Amino acid sequence: MESLSPQQEASIHHHYGLKVTTAVPMGTGAMSSTMALNTDQGKLFLKRYKPASDLDFGPSMHIPRIAFTHSVQGYLGKLDFPIPRLLRNRDGDTLTVEGSDIYAIFEFVEGHGYDVAQPIGALYSAGETLGRIHRKSRGFQRTLRFKWVPMHGEVFNLLRVRLERIRITASETNGYPVSQKQIDEWMGEVERLAAELSVPDEGDWIIHGDYRAQNLKFDAEGRVKSLLDFDSARPANRAYDLAYALVYFPAVYQDTPLTSRQKSIFLEAYEAVCPLTEEERSALPAHLRLAYLRGMTLWLHLHDNGGMRDRVRPWIQGYLNNDASLTQ
Repeated sequence: MESLSPQQEASIHHHYGLKVTTAVPMGTGAMSSTMALNTDQGKLFLKRYKPASDLDFGPSMHIPRIAFTHSVQGYLGKLDFPIPRLLRNRDGDTLTVEGSDIYAIFEFVEGHGYDVAQPIGALYSAGETLGRIHRKSRGFQRTLRFKWVPMHGEVFNLLRVRLERIRITASETNGYPVSQKQIDEWMGEVERLAAELSVPDEGDWIIHGDYRAQNLKFDAEGRVKSLLDFDSARPANRAYDLAYALVYFPAVYQDTPLTSRQKSIFLEAYEAVCPLTEEERSALPAHLRLAYLRGMTLWLHLHDNGGMRDRVRPWIQGYLNNDASLTQ
């Protein structure tokens, strides 16, 4: 993973008045990479956004979408959600564009990771927190107006594209982690789900978009201490957020999904704050299958193209082995 170049250090000094002493890469995701910065003003968190050419939407949407996520973070922060504060640059903006480099700087929050040996308290706190995000987001006033492609269309179109690429790769690769038969079955399932989950009304919901233990920090008692990575925040039906969390909450920390009991704990905590309607509850199994396919195709994409083959292969196998339990 790359560190900071002298030009990037100079940009940070120019726009924020910060002198960087060390920059330690922390991770890379679908939309950004992150670093811990030690500076003359303390430890901070740098997020560098990937160029639009690496993403699934056009360049005209790129910076507005990032700005939208920052406005969501600012709104929730004012409501006392534990979200790291975004630093403003010398122009008063939370987003800095320097040539092709797009980045933001956050305060750094220390905390604990998800404890797979004692998950119950963390699951309840995380479910409750997601319920609060969804309930409170209904009061969010969108000051940034641009045309969103409905998430329903984005999800199914992206699944079709990914599965076709995966199908071709599998036919050309010995020992591929997923069989050709499985891929064909998934392609059929995508079309059945597209018909079953007719275009949902996004309403006033704002979703996190990638709500998992990896994007949370916990205190010593297992309560949510900090909410991270709002890169995928957007207007969308909350079922996308809830189902993805139920399927992939422990991903990276362990190679298998939550047990049925653990999912029940998360869902009980969520509904204590933001109850589902009967219609939403009956549609949840279909959303869980959709979430499963979204995550699996992303892992297979990373396996094929992201230089992460050895890392993601155990995750793929672990979820394939537990496929039948995911909607229970």
